[in-house]
Amino acid sequence: MAATLTTLLTSPAGLPFLRSGSLPWKTGLRDRAEELRAELAGVDPDAFARAVDREMRWRFDALLTGLERYRGHPYSRDLPDPPTVWEEGPARLLDYGAGTGGRPVLVVPSLINRHYILDLSECCSLMRWMAGRGIRPLLLDWGTTGPLERRFTLTDFVAGRLERALNTVLDFGGRPALVGYCMGGLLTTALAQRRPHDIAGLALLATPWDFHADNAAAARRTAAALAPLEPVP
Repeated sequence: MAATLTTLLTSPAGLPFLRSGSLPWKTGLRDRAEELRAELAGVDPDAFARAVDREMRWRFDALLTGLERYRGHPYSRDLPDPPTVWEEGPARLLDYGAGTGGRPVLVVPSLINRHYILDLSECCSLMRWMAGRGIRPLLLDWGTTGPLERRFTLTDFVAGRLERALNTVLDFGGRPALVGYCMGGLLTTALAQRRPHDIAGLALLATPWDFHADNAAAARRTAAALAPLEPVP
């Protein structure tokens, strides 16, 4: 949201640089940028600035309207959670397929998602869909971060809680498959590398894989700007 607002609010400020050709376009956009500059050559600058301002205001209003509709939506999740078979701190392991007799599957969401992103409703639930097909899905709910977890490193999460959750699943018999969602895919990949003989397979859903930054200096500036927000719960 912050990135969208910044883009919208700074759009008018970029017009002079667009016209002068001083904007540092990426290689793949340079030709299109030159075409755009040529198209704007015969356009009245004031009229174009007003058009950009109208578009910016319309998009800004649409963004705020969307946020307000999201906040006021009547949806309320009322599904009961399945049995908890392991707990440690705020983390717990939810068994969606107890009694199915199927292969256990350890499902790991992102550290910043609530567990029910994969169990939204009766008709929109990956966990219940898997259980209905004879699989025994066990979903790791990371819970709400507390004072202890705020000092955790990735080693604490992967070699600590995640491995101990895996040990609990192994006690049920048979090697489980791993399913990692979003950042959880990175955590399960690390777990699979550490415990390859205890894993039957690995599936990754919406997992980021390319962290290359084209502009390393800009990435460092962004990291420095976000650093003051880290202590915010």
